[in-house]
Amino acid sequence: MRLNIKFTKDSNTKSDIEIVFINQNLFKKLPKDKADILSLQNFSAKEGEVIFLQSDRILYYGVILDDIDSIREAGAKVIRIVKKYNIKSFKIRGFESSDFNYALILGILLGDYEFIDYKSKPTKTTLKDIFIIAKKDYKDELHKAVIVANSVNIARNIINTPPQECTPIVLADIAKKIAKDFSLDCRIGDVKFLQQEKMELILAVARASINEPRFIKLVYKPKKAKKRVVLVGKGL
Repeated sequence: MRLNIKFTKDSNTKSDIEIVFINQNLFKKLPKDKADILSLQNFSAKEGEVIFLQSDRILYYGVILDDIDSIREAGAKVIRIVKKYNIKSFKIRGFESSDFNYALILGILLGDYEFIDYKSKPTKTTLKDIFIIAKKDYKDELHKAVIVANSVNIARNIINTPPQECTPIVLADIAKKIAKDFSLDCRIGDVKFLQQEKMELILAVARASINEPRFIKLVYKPKKAKKRVVLVGKGL
């Protein structure tokens, strides 16, 4: 994880800017002079609206505060915005709900994703530290969000890689590495395996490509598992 996300109880924690999630009800409760300044720039705290007040060093972002999906999406969009600024840190007020804090962190981590493998000059950002103001340290939520975001971003990298480079054989190698890193059972089936299993449809589709197909099976067997879940996908 490139970003350093920390929880703090101190609302006065020093940072370069502050992010404020605000809905229309809270907007109406702002001091009149502040509301007037924001209204002059057509900001009314509708979902997705954003404005940065340089004088206060505060970025306001309109959200639906009781909608977990709105919070996750806001986290993703905010991180994309502030990465363009010449700042090293920002702070944002968290939530009393562990689920909402998880959604916020996950949104930030997913929004931070960039596919730069083919960029001659990757986008540079100075942002490093994010302080989430909350009554307690939500370490478990942070840990879970990091795992999910990293997994999603692995899939994003595979999707964004051109098919002539991410061939079935390369994809099988990626699966092997994932299995090794996370102690999974990995089984790779080649053309001979597909023929033995009479997977004729896969073989028929593969005939249109110069690259041989592969059948990839990853298995995770946790202790005391309560049920079996099977996920089936394909890559062409």
